[in-house]
Amino acid sequence: MAKRKRNQATASPQPPRPTSSAAITQVPASCPHCQATDLTELRVVADRALVGRTPAGDRYDRVTWSDQRCTGCGASVRVRTYHHAEAH
Repeated sequence: MAKRKRNQATASPQPPRPTSSAAITQVPASCPHCQATDLTELRVVADRALVGRTPAGDRYDRVTWSDQRCTGCGASVRVRTYHHAEAH
């Protein structure tokens, strides 16, 4: 069995994140408790380069999960943000 070189990375590096996307879609777009649309971002939980389609059928190339707080009732909400792929 071949030895692995010292300090060799075991996983491939992440692709660079785009600086801006054409459009984004947030799910849910409002608080599920009071239906307020004013949400304050607390922290980003995960940011992944994934390719697929939103529930509405739009293509996306990156998804960000973040914890946000409703300014109306104070509830904590986990929000998925789909960053749409640009049409070529």
